[in-house]
Amino acid sequence: MSGVTLDTLPDTPYNRKWKEEIAAYDVMWPNLLKTHKGKWVAVHGGKIVDTDRNREKLIKRVYSKFSRRTPIYIEQVVETRYRIVKIPGIDSE
Repeated sequence: MSGVTLDTLPDTPYNRKWKEEIAAYDVMWPNLLKTHKGKWVAVHGGKIVDTDRNREKLIKRVYSKFSRRTPIYIEQVVETRYRIVKIPGIDSE
C-alpha cells in the first residue's frame, strides 16, 4: 500500500511548520504518556496549547483561538506512536 508520508509532502512553508509541530510532539511523547495518556493534545509553536478527552471539542476550541491556516498538530496520546490512519476522500493506493 502506498500513501502520503511526511517525507512525500510537498516542501511548502505550511508543511515545514507542520513537520516541526510533529517533531515537537515526538520529543514530548514519552512524558505525555505519563501525564496525558488517552487525551488529545494540540501542539503549536512547539508547545502543548490545549488538551481534551474529546477530539471534536479540542479542535473547536483550538481553531477558535488560531486561524485554520495555522499548522497545529493534534494527536491522541497513546502507547503506539505511529498509527496508519485512513482519511476519507484520500486514495492511497
